Amino acid sequence: MHRMIVASILVFISAAWPMHAQTKDAHASHMSSLDRAIALAVYKEDLANNFQARNDLCVGFSTLLSVNQKGILADLKHRQLLVHPYKWCNKGPAGLTILVLAPVQEPAPGTFKITIEVSDNRPILDRGAHFATLLRRGTYTIKCEGGSEPELVQYKEAPRKGDCGGKDHC
Repeated sequence: MHRMIVASILVFISAAWPMHAQTKDAHASHMSSLDRAIALAVYKEDLANNFQARNDLCVGFSTLLSVNQKGILADLKHRQLLVHPYKWCNKGPAGLTILVLAPVQEPAPGTFKITIEVSDNRPILDRGAHFATLLRRGTYTIKCEGGSEPELVQYKEAPRKGDCGGKDHC
């Protein structure tokens, strides 16, 4: 009787294990060209800021964007980035946040202009500030056609307040 129960459990585990592995990668396999371009932009932003070793990094998406957020996060984790969904940092609030802003422009088919902001949430917790501190903002131009790998075409960092002679925008 004991052997039958153990055998049944082993059959169940072996049958369920491949399904679990499939669902884990299912989000990433249904990614559009835009999703893959966003994943590359966030990955490049992470590398540019040397965030690879941080364990308090969150990725957020504008509510106006219709993208595969779980797939993008899975792609980033596959690239060995330690990232969390935005709500993880918002609970504290704590950590750093990479936000993907809307709108994403598509000046040519398969070419996307993606604006990214990096913010530090610590001032909210430490000093009771109402907003996070903006550390960096820029636009990535990424080419991603069909099934090809996304390719960085250009990055343009937005000027910071004060870099424009007192104006908010240059």
